This record gives sequence, C-alpha cells and structure tokens, in this order.
Amino acid sequence: RTCRSLATANRFKTSETASNGSKGEQGIFITKPVNHIAMKNLKILGIFILDRIKEAKKTQAVLSKYNHLIKARLGFHELHEGACSRQAFIILHLQGDPAEWAQLEEALSKIGGIQIQQMNFSF
Repeated sequence: RTCRSLATANRFKTSETASNGSKGEQGIFITKPVNHIAMKNLKILGIFILDRIKEAKKTQAVLSKYNHLIKARLGFHELHEGACSRQAFIILHLQGDPAEWAQLEEALSKIGGIQIQQMNFSF
C-alpha cells in the first residue's frame, strides 16, 4: 500500500457490530473517525521591501524577535553593474504556532515601506 492509502485506511475505527448489536452487510461498521495523522499547516510569507536601506534595521529587528518561527529564510535584491537595487525580497517558511504567525505579520505590517503576501497550505 502507498502512504496515502494507509492514511485513508487508518482514518476510521471499525467494529464488528454496531452499538445496537446488529451487523451490516459485510459485518463491519464504521463507527467514528480516529485522527492518526494530525493536520499540518504550512505558511510562506513573501516580503517586498521598497527601500531596503531605510527599512532593513526595522525589518531585521522584527525577524530577530520572531526567529523561532522561521524555518527557512531567503533574501535577495537586484544587482546592477556598479550598484545594488534599493528594493529587496524576503521569503519566509514559517513553523510553530499559527497564532504567533499572525503576531509576526502584524509586527511586519507596522513597518512602513513593505508589502506582505502569503501562501497557506494544509496537509
């Protein structure tokens, strides 16, 4: 069996007889779901910084405060001959408590000059 079929097969607890003692056609009743596999939530935040020289210190302070939530971080900016762009992008893969994710987003949104986009996945 594949991982998926095992997960589906294990989601339900079965019994030979129903609560009233009667049997079904196959002799097995599905009684109630059993949560063997916990749902996971994954969030990716995209941060666009309009002026990285001006906003870098504030942004870094917030990211440092919530560093326990950041599983991975990727930051980049445009490079031109002889100069770097003032705009920057940061991509964060978050872990931990979703309630704290909201606090992180709120703290980032208070910084002027940045835009935040998000992707949410449940599996």
